Amino acid sequence: MIRVLLLIWALAAASAPAFADELEPPRERVRYGLTLSGVDGALRDKVQSASRLYGLRDRAPYSDLALARRADADMTRLVQLLESEGYYDGRARYAIDHSGERPTIAISIDPGPLFRIARIDLVVDPDGGVPAPVFDQALASLAVLAGQPARAADVIAAEDAAVRAVQSAGFPLARRADRKLTRDPVAPEVAVSVRVEAGPAARFGRIDYTGLERTQAAFLDSLVPWAAGAPADPALVEEFAAALRATNVFGSVTVDGAVDGTNSGDAYDLAVTVHEAEPRTISAGASFSRDKGPGGTVGWSHRNLLGRGERLNATLQGNELEQVGGLRFAKPAFLRRDQTLDATLELRNTNADAFEEKAASTELSLSRKFPRSWIGSVGVGAEIARLEDATGRATSYLVSLPLRASRDLTDDLLDPTSGHKFAAEAVPYLGSFAGTASFVRGEASASAYRALDADRAWVVAARTRVGSVVGQSLAVIPQNQRLYAGGGGSVRGFDFQFVGPLNVANDPTGGRSVVEVGIELRAKISPTFGVVPFVDAGAVSASSLPLKDATVRYGAGVGLRYFTDVGPLRLDLAVPLNRRRGIDPGFQFYISFGQAF
Repeated sequence: MIRVLLLIWALAAASAPAFADELEPPRERVRYGLTLSGVDGALRDKVQSASRLYGLRDRAPYSDLALARRADADMTRLVQLLESEGYYDGRARYAIDHSGERPTIAISIDPGPLFRIARIDLVVDPDGGVPAPVFDQALASLAVLAGQPARAADVIAAEDAAVRAVQSAGFPLARRADRKLTRDPVAPEVAVSVRVEAGPAARFGRIDYTGLERTQAAFLDSLVPWAAGAPADPALVEEFAAALRATNVFGSVTVDGAVDGTNSGDAYDLAVTVHEAEPRTISAGASFSRDKGPGGTVGWSHRNLLGRGERLNATLQGNELEQVGGLRFAKPAFLRRDQTLDATLELRNTNADAFEEKAASTELSLSRKFPRSWIGSVGVGAEIARLEDATGRATSYLVSLPLRASRDLTDDLLDPTSGHKFAAEAVPYLGSFAGTASFVRGEASASAYRALDADRAWVVAARTRVGSVVGQSLAVIPQNQRLYAGGGGSVRGFDFQFVGPLNVANDPTGGRSVVEVGIELRAKISPTFGVVPFVDAGAVSASSLPLKDATVRYGAGVGLRYFTDVGPLRLDLAVPLNRRRGIDPGFQFYISFGQAF
């Protein structure tokens, strides 16, 4: 009986708070105003970002007491911020004025003098454990702080650089052990003392792999960025791990290092654990535009064909004007770890207003990674194309020597918000078309992206393209090697390839030079939707000199973006601003995946 009564009492006690909450009238939040004085510029922005009074204004507390507690905690936080920025005598105060309709909190900041770093001391344990040049390099990483404001972030960054200097010299377990800041009793200065534990000296030893199934260990060994027995360097280990991930063969990569022993000269062995991803992928996409009609892309790829990261891609893409089928084989780490061998085969069928084409082309190229994210390639190619336009039908036979360079420093492939990218190529051609064909086709394109706010909801994007064909007259250059503009990836608002000279039937003839520019304001108005006003311009000239005897065509419009987990879905509506009556339509619209550029 007693147990039953205790059970009833426990259940009643547990339900009492919820019942009481139902009876209690809803509480109103204490909305408050804010003022800030004593700081301006970048320091003011940092104070507002660190302040919870500012950050939580939309979540006001339920009582004056809770508001005062929030303000008290905020002052402690702001003093810590001032110290991290080098204001060691900084003070933060607040006062709450209840005389108005709602309380107003006045925050007053007195940052005091900005302290600077007067002296840098470095101690490496064990004393004399690293060679003098290594010590000097680590000290040089700290010496840049002398005379600078004593900001915590700068001090930590310099310490990390000093530790990396010791690590890169063959002390992979080096770490920061201690830091001491000593204030000058008179002047607004501090002395910084840093102690680094070097740990044992070591050289790279063996590499043990776990999780390999289809992949050959020899392929992974070819990606190692150090010579056998080189001084161990954790930065090279991370570079190795990044190279493994970049193969796209593995779903996960973990690289752990350990020194085998405690004496100087011991081996730094690595344990590499990988999980191989499924090697085959099928992809599909769709698009629609008024000038090209419905379009689609299907693809199949194998990312580890022969067990050494070889990639084989097969794609089919097409719309009402163009159909393309292609095969690409890529062999990474060819002859050296930063080099890739590519072989491509492409079949094309084109039925555009400018020309009709049935073509086959192939190319073999060698690409290499260079410092500062540059990629360069050189290759050899061949093409045969049966071409027809208003002047008649002819077949072109061409061999080429393509030279390319590119660099991509953007933050996202489908929806970049910062950075820039650049690509250029120069392709000499030799062959026959209406006689001997000998010319060079060059083209370069660039785009840049800049966010206007911290949340990257407002982004300005701009692009440009310029190209020229030199060596022969327009009539001797095959139609598929001439330069064109107009359409969804070019000057929006105009039909595909319709920016530039036209023949008597008002069909595009193409040209020997092209210039395009475009600018967009990408505004993300919600987590799901965005609005993008844009302006494009372009010109095609029969001369090899861009813009010579050419009319610049302008298009403008607005786009909608629907943001998915993978990337944005794009819908653009554009109108030609200087349309040619009877030639250019009143508007164009385009639907595809990803941003326009």
